[in-house]
Amino acid sequence: MKHIIGLLNNYGTIVLPISLILELIALPLPGEAMLTYCGVLVNQGKMSWILSIFLASIGSGYLILFHWWNFRYTIL
Repeated sequence: MKHIIGLLNNYGTIVLPISLILELIALPLPGEAMLTYCGVLVNQGKMSWILSIFLASIGSGYLILFHWWNFRYTIL
């Protein structure tokens, strides 16, 4: 977890959507804890609130849409 926090401190805008995508693939990453820590960074003024919401939505929404599209068109 210390490595993920270090990456989030240094490269938060890149690490957040990638880590959420990897979590939804079923890798054992603590997505909820990471989002909580992003809230701490937003509270400290180190990360933008709107940017973190946007990136979290992109990270989770992209993979959910990909899984839906893959399921929808491969079953038929």
